[in-house]
Amino acid sequence: MTKTSFDVLVWNDEFKDLEDKEDPCGMVNLSEEHADITEEEAWKIYDNCKFYHKLMMCYDATDEDGEMGEDGEVVAEDSKGDFKN
Repeated sequence: MTKTSFDVLVWNDEFKDLEDKEDPCGMVNLSEEHADITEEEAWKIYDNCKFYHKLMMCYDATDEDGEMGEDGEVVAEDSKGDFKN
């Protein structure tokens, strides 16, 4: 049976503080990354974080040899309205 891991990515900096203002949801502007966590932990972070954009993914867990799981699939994603101002 394959275990599943979750990642939660959160973008929450103010627009004036972004490194790349042309791509506010780009990885360079990522504020928080919570990787290889349980589904319960992921939902708790996802549901309670301050954000202008957030994303949760699931994927096969890292195996005993340290091999990362395959590419994940998006479980949940949300953006607030106009976060550019």
